[in-house]
Amino acid sequence: LSHLKIENCIFFDGQKCDFTRNPRPFHIVSQIKRGQAVFTGANKTITLNEGDVFFIPMGETYLSEWSGGEVVYCSSVFFSFETGKDPTAEKSYSLEKIEGDSAKKISTLIGEMQSLKDKTKFWDFRLLERFYALCEALFDELEYSPKSANTHAVQAALDHIDKNFDTEISVKQLAELCNFSESRFHHIFKQVVGMSPIAYKHKVAINHALLYLESEH
Repeated sequence: LSHLKIENCIFFDGQKCDFTRNPRPFHIVSQIKRGQAVFTGANKTITLNEGDVFFIPMGETYLSEWSGGEVVYCSSVFFSFETGKDPTAEKSYSLEKIEGDSAKKISTLIGEMQSLKDKTKFWDFRLLERFYALCEALFDELEYSPKSANTHAVQAALDHIDKNFDTEISVKQLAELCNFSESRFHHIFKQVVGMSPIAYKHKVAINHALLYLESEH
């Protein structure tokens, strides 16, 4: 676990939050506590009402629109795992509304985590116990698709960028890590990630800066 934050996110009636060009650098699981919201993600749109639980996967881009009174809000858990130790790394998830018994369990756990955060030290083991119970309830419920075989071909480069985003990295260096020529590596990397290696490095650096800003609040 590299990042964990629990907070109430407050919005105003008619407010729009545009993350269509800013992929989320963490997973988010939330419950609408007051009001309604519509999330338009990369592959689907979900409509949420008071009490609904939803999941935003790391890397998702979306537009959210909030309504239902002067002030609306949701309780949210933001989290990510260490590179190389991420149990979700081999799976692709999408924006999702959680329903049924899983939603009830997750809602209870979010509430307990919020209460513990306000009363104890942040890394209290009781809080972490509930976080991992939340992960079990969440990821057992979510549908996913395996990442493509080509992802494994550039995994060494992805790991190197994630660990060394604040240093100078060349495409030649990354290609050598993956045992490709520069041109072949560049083609496969862009096919898998959707952007060039250098653009990905810049994105990782920006995401780490966002995580730092989140942790300072």
